[in-house]
Amino acid sequence: MAGEMSSSPAIMGLMTAGAVIIGFYVYRTMILSKPFPGIPYNKRAATHPLGDIPEMMNYVTRTKRIFCWLTSLATRHQSAIVQAFIKPASLHWVVLTDPFESQDILLRRTKEFDRNSFFGELIGGILPEQHI
Repeated sequence: MAGEMSSSPAIMGLMTAGAVIIGFYVYRTMILSKPFPGIPYNKRAATHPLGDIPEMMNYVTRTKRIFCWLTSLATRHQSAIVQAFIKPASLHWVVLTDPFESQDILLRRTKEFDRNSFFGELIGGILPEQHI
């Protein structure tokens, strides 16, 4: 009887530890979004829970510019289209820096692409009549 009592807390401890590990794994896989194949991105950001936020904040602290970081990301990957992991536990951004493609999408192919409301909300107070 004494043997059963002493092993019960040990079993409960192992079960709790197992549940915590499984819960952490599930939480981590839910937070990390899967990158689109063929579009360049920061490899480290795809596996980090905060994504590109630490690198972006470092850039903003150094340069005092936020949107230039997206351009620098495209330049670093030598591609007109890149992926950025900015908002944890949400979809990543696909950033297009080619002005001709951007114009084509915004003017002629609007139904093929989603337009995130984030940028409109971000600068809506400054430019209430903007069309981003």
